[in-house]
Amino acid sequence: MNFRISKIILKCALLPAFAMLGGCASNQALVTLSPVGPDSNRAVSGNGPGHLIVYNTSHEAMNRDGAMTYPHDDYKIYNERRACIKKVANRSGAEGELPDRVDLPTGRYTIVTKSQTQGAVAVPVIIKSNLTTVVNLEAPTRSISGVAAN
Repeated sequence: MNFRISKIILKCALLPAFAMLGGCASNQALVTLSPVGPDSNRAVSGNGPGHLIVYNTSHEAMNRDGAMTYPHDDYKIYNERRACIKKVANRSGAEGELPDRVDLPTGRYTIVTKSQTQGAVAVPVIIKSNLTTVVNLEAPTRSISGVAAN
């Protein structure tokens, strides 16, 4: 990805992120991370949706049986026009402790969420048909990883 496109994506990521945080009283700065997604030179077959999985912060909750669970927090997905297209209740699995897989049309998006180590973040993501983009914000090393897999 060339520098100009990266700069445009990062600028687009800031506006919806500030809009999301605008109504909240917070002294925490928003961190904009590098784009995550499959290699743009990789050929992709098919025209179905791509997939997004986000490992973000989790919180403590009690299930129906009174046991503690740790579901992931909600996050928002913005399109290239900076419109919020989806609020994701990031829970799946028997106890709701796994992140949800979201199907999206091929394109560029920005997710706004919280990281275990970096606080409030905006992450530009690239979605390609039939591939899964994974954003891991749980890593204790203050890094993220983008993985595309069939």
